[in-house]
Amino acid sequence: MAHAALSSLFPSICISFDEIDYKTGVIVNAIDKPLPISREDFLERWNHWYAEHPGVIYRKSGGVRTVVQISDFLSEREFSETAFYNEFWQFLGIRHQLSAIIPLPDRIVAVSANRDSAFTERESKLMELLQPHFAQAYQILRSIDPEAHGASDVEGSESRKQVPAWGDLEVVDGLWKGSTITGKLWRS
Repeated sequence: MAHAALSSLFPSICISFDEIDYKTGVIVNAIDKPLPISREDFLERWNHWYAEHPGVIYRKSGGVRTVVQISDFLSEREFSETAFYNEFWQFLGIRHQLSAIIPLPDRIVAVSANRDSAFTERESKLMELLQPHFAQAYQILRSIDPEAHGASDVEGSESRKQVPAWGDLEVVDGLWKGSTITGKLWRS
């Protein structure tokens, strides 16, 4: 599974996959470890605070780099003073994130390593080498199933769909089995 392979390359609290569709407000969030808070609490906190994530702000403002860290935008002290950190990430035990971003105009897509200690320059360079492969895998997935991570996966109470890129995860009643969460989180 992709998460297990990444965990061996980037020792972390968790590896995550995030896709935020600007048009529909649908988010897919996959985390490879159990959450220390309930799924409902996680979704509520993300819904309220996602817009303050430094990476989301960076991409929405036109940022083009494909590998980023929180420390690219804020010092650890500055980040620990944000509402996003205090109301959301603190409960997950995350202080640092290294992300490979797949550049798309209508959404944010990222594969991230998350932990409580800083990432090294070597780890950043490794993520830069992996980023094109994540982008290609995502493009292949979308060409096989254009709605693989879209609203069609979460609407309808009997919705079930295998997600080939992430192993044995499936959508049931709008929630992923395991430690993956999906749903419409943005208010219209």
